[in-house]
Amino acid sequence: MRRLGTWTAAFLACFLLSGLCAAGQPQSLTLKDLQEQADDFARDGAYKEAVAYYTAALKKSGSSKEKSRILKKMRQAGKRWYIRIGEQIERARSGLPQGYGELYPAAILPHVDAPTSQTAALEKVIQLCRQARSLDIENQKGKDLERAKGTVGSEWSKILDSLWRAAAEYGQNRNQLDLSAQAYGHLNQLDGDFFTTHGPKAEYDRLLDRISLGQGLADEAVSLIDAKEHSQAASKLDEAEKIYPDNPNVQQARARIEAEESQYGNLKSEGEAAQKAGDLKLALSKFDEARKVHPDFAARDSLAAEMRRLRHQIAQAEPPSAKAILAELQEGLSALVGGDPHRAIEVLQAIPAAAAGEMEVHLQAYLGAAYSAVHLSSPQGAERDQWLKKAEACFRQMLSLRSDHQLSSRLFSPAIQEILERIRTDGSTNPSG
Repeated sequence: MRRLGTWTAAFLACFLLSGLCAAGQPQSLTLKDLQEQADDFARDGAYKEAVAYYTAALKKSGSSKEKSRILKKMRQAGKRWYIRIGEQIERARSGLPQGYGELYPAAILPHVDAPTSQTAALEKVIQLCRQARSLDIENQKGKDLERAKGTVGSEWSKILDSLWRAAAEYGQNRNQLDLSAQAYGHLNQLDGDFFTTHGPKAEYDRLLDRISLGQGLADEAVSLIDAKEHSQAASKLDEAEKIYPDNPNVQQARARIEAEESQYGNLKSEGEAAQKAGDLKLALSKFDEARKVHPDFAARDSLAAEMRRLRHQIAQAEPPSAKAILAELQEGLSALVGGDPHRAIEVLQAIPAAAAGEMEVHLQAYLGAAYSAVHLSSPQGAERDQWLKKAEACFRQMLSLRSDHQLSSRLFSPAIQEILERIRTDGSTNPSG
């Protein structure tokens, strides 16, 4: 139990501002009126108000003799106030079962069930202890006063130890980290000095570091979901859940992945139904939507290959119009400029060269540029060389149709333009760097 220090007028003036306001406006009263009112409060057992008025009178007192007399009365009222608090704690405690200290978490953590009467009694004990600990009564001998001090110290220590124990136990269970953090937070609110000097703060800081790490992994997972990297996102969420399962963002992210997986499945099923019914264009549209929703599943199901077959079937059944070819060219160019040359190749390859007419020059130019982009981003090897050969073949076909055709320097990199210019000047087929 902490030792109670010396009661000072300065402390009372600070602590009892609320009492002054509640009891009226003693600042406007004379010294005599203040003393008489304080004496009346003391006789009526309103010790808190009596101390407040004695404090105000002490400020207006001039002589040291008068100050000494007022201070003596103020101390007597303060001690009686303290004793009363001890008695109130004893009465409140009588409403609690044996070992009630374990109930402290029930008073602050709503998920724990506890009888309302017990919770209310415990909260009353806490309130009274906090009020008593705010008083700094002079340590004079007296059975009643010493008993009150002992009661307050014992109850307060029991409360702090119980809450610390609960916070630590919650922290050992990875599914109750939020409850642990909440309990540590309440412990800090109840007694900041105890929290800082006796060890809870160090435990709390480690707990916050763990929660922060789990939150960071969950945030990374959300970014991966935004980028449609569902498999990597799921792995990040597994890591996050092992560290901080209570994180609501983990469950929200998992729900989002499940929703997008479900959406992919629905779109794929709609595409398959349209394909079976002979509506190839609708099937192609549904498959394309599904691919955008979940690229990982689309790759697993070879959806891109199925879309190429559909485009080929559509082209054979109905030669595309010039407007349709232009739209396909624009889609392929957008994918290429947007940094997805594989998608550009997929779209542009589906355009029949024979049907392109005057736009075949652009078709071969864009295909050559797309093949070149894949070649330039591939590691050294036979596959890289194959991409270059495809690019050169397209550029040669383009030049055979229009020898002076140029690639836009705003859209295509110097490296791609270099491949074209080498074909234009000497027909070289040496792989570029």
